[in-house]
Amino acid sequence: MKYYFTLFVICICNTLIYGQGISISPSRIFFTGDPGQTVSQTITFSNTSNTELYFVANLKDWDRDSVGVKKYYSEGQKPQSNAAWLTLSENTVRLVAGETKSVNLSMTIPKNPASRQLTNTMLFFTQVKEQKAALQNGLHMNVLIEVGIQIYHTPSGLNPGIWNLLLSRTGM
Repeated sequence: MKYYFTLFVICICNTLIYGQGISISPSRIFFTGDPGQTVSQTITFSNTSNTELYFVANLKDWDRDSVGVKKYYSEGQKPQSNAAWLTLSENTVRLVAGETKSVNLSMTIPKNPASRQLTNTMLFFTQVKEQKAALQNGLHMNVLIEVGIQIYHTPSGLNPGIWNLLLSRTGM
C-alpha cells in the first residue's frame, strides 16, 4: 500500500509542477567609473519554456549578519547602497516562449564622496503570473521565481587586491 501511495504522489506532482525555463545573466555586475560618469551593462533574459514569462524589477539594499546570512532592506536604507544611482531601460520584462531579450542597466555615479567607496545593491526580477481560479475538488499550484543580481560599484583606482579583501570581509 505504501508504494502505491508514493507512486500516486509522484504522478500528481509530475503533472502539476513544470520547469521554469528561464535564464538571466549575469548574476553579478561590477561597475567601475569616475564620479559624474554613467556606465552601462546589459542583462540578458532567455525563455526556454513553452509559455510566456513576465517579470517585474525592484531594488533592495543588503548586507550579511554575523553568521553570514544575507539580509535585505528597502532601497537607500544602508550607507553602502548604490540603488539611487541605477536606471533600467525597462522595469518589466515580458518574454514569449523561446524569446531572448536584453535590458540595459545604467549607473550614474554621483560626484559626492560616497562614490569613492565600495557600494552595492541587489536587483530582483520577480515573476508575475496571471492568477487562475482554483480547481474544484483539486489541487492547484503557481510556482513563481525570483532572481537576484548583485550590483557593485568599485571606484576607479581601487586596487583589485583591496577589492577582493573587502569582498571577503563583507561576505559580498
